[in-house]
Amino acid sequence: MIDRLFFFPRKTNVHDCQQWVDSKMTLNVNQQHLQGWFVKAAADENAPVVIYYGGNAEDVSMQLCDLDEVYHSASLVLMNYRGFGNSSGRPTEQGILADALAVYDHLINVYHVNPNQIYLMGRSIGSSVAAYVASQRRVKGLILITPFDTIANVVPKFLRFFPLNRWLESYFNTSKYLEHVKGKFLVIAAGQDEVIPRECLNNLLAKFQDQVVLVEIPGADHQDINWFEEYSDTIRKYIS
Repeated sequence: MIDRLFFFPRKTNVHDCQQWVDSKMTLNVNQQHLQGWFVKAAADENAPVVIYYGGNAEDVSMQLCDLDEVYHSASLVLMNYRGFGNSSGRPTEQGILADALAVYDHLINVYHVNPNQIYLMGRSIGSSVAAYVASQRRVKGLILITPFDTIANVVPKFLRFFPLNRWLESYFNTSKYLEHVKGKFLVIAAGQDEVIPRECLNNLLAKFQDQVVLVEIPGADHQDINWFEEYSDTIRKYIS
C-alpha cells in the first residue's frame, strides 16, 4: 500500500533524448528491464563517473542536457527506476534500492569502472537512494541534494489522513544508511524548500555534522535548485 501511495512515475518523452540514443544503456534486474543512459566523457577513461538518482515523479532523461553541459568533463550515468521512464515494472522501495546496487555493479563488472572514479549524486528521494548505495559500496564521493533524514518525517505533511508512520520507520531512512558511510559528503540544500520540512534537513545535519559539507542556496526551492549557478559550480568543484 505504501508504495502505491508514495510513487508518481513519469514516462520518458522520446523526443527529448533523441541526441542521446548512442548512449542508451539497458540492464535486466530481477526480471525487470531498466533503461537509461551512460554518457561517457570524451577520450578520458579516467574521468569521474557521476551516477545520478532522480526524485519522485522525475524521468531522469529530463536531466540529460543540463548535466552533460555542466559536467562535460565527467561521465554520467542516469538510469530510470523500475516503473519510471521506459523501465519496466512497478516502483517499490526494495526494488529501487536493488536496482541502484545493480547499476553500480554493472559499471564495475562490465565497464570496469574504478570505484575511486565514482560519485553518487541523488536528488530528493534519490538522495536516500544514493546514501544507501554509498553504505553498501565503495565510492569516491557522495552528493545529496535537498535531502531528508527519513521519509517517516516527510510523508505526514502530504498524507495527513493516513497514519503510516509505523510502516515508514525504515522506509528510505537516509540517516540509517549514512551511519555506514565514512568520510565527508556534500549536501546542497534549498533555502526555500517547500517539499522537505526544514526539521528533516536539520535532523540530518545535526547527526552528521562532522561529515557534512553544507552548501545552502537561499533563494532556491525544491524544484528549481538546479537552475542556480551556485548549484552547478558547487558540484563541478566537488567532482573535480
